[in-house]
Amino acid sequence: MTVRENLTLFAKMYEKPGSVVELMNLLGLTDKSNARFGSLSGGLKQRVGVAAALVNNPDLVFLDEPTTGLDPEIRRTTWNVISGLKRSGRTIFLTTHYMEEAQFLADRIGIIVKGKIAAIGTPTELMERYGGRKVMVFKNPGEQVFAALRADFEHLQMRGADCILPFTRTSEIQEALTALSQRGLSTELEVKSPTIEDVFLKLTGFTITQGGEAA
Repeated sequence: MTVRENLTLFAKMYEKPGSVVELMNLLGLTDKSNARFGSLSGGLKQRVGVAAALVNNPDLVFLDEPTTGLDPEIRRTTWNVISGLKRSGRTIFLTTHYMEEAQFLADRIGIIVKGKIAAIGTPTELMERYGGRKVMVFKNPGEQVFAALRADFEHLQMRGADCILPFTRTSEIQEALTALSQRGLSTELEVKSPTIEDVFLKLTGFTITQGGEAA
């Protein structure tokens, strides 16, 4: 069956279905309407699945790991589709093991550990509560840079070959760079903010594989 035929079949199961044409347009499937489902890529099949879930025009949508197994480009495209559904006024419950996905899409996040909700809140609330402080990361700075920073910042830490300096005020970044400049020193600097992945790791103690699984 083609994409259009599949969605039309699903639509006939409901008394007041949405428009199949509008649904295909929303999910970027219009140019594939006459393509056989079996010939579609994994990403397009996922989109057809989302379209089938929406064909009865629901106000509430449950999506169970809709981007699992997709390559990064198709995953991002799917995120844009889900964002479009949010903007259309639908409420979406999304389960995912991809922390970046949760942070990008969710208005509120619930983190489940061993079958129980360990924390729930907006991404910002969770990161502020559990994610830790923002940090400056001085890449492989060497002993001179470490000594210069440690003279002015007692809470400087070593993590492997890098220096880690937590901060709360943006002005502290300039203060650290000035401390090095005055001594004729420089090094590569990266500023990192806490993420939902940091929250997940702190609450669970798990690690996350490249496939998005907790291990």
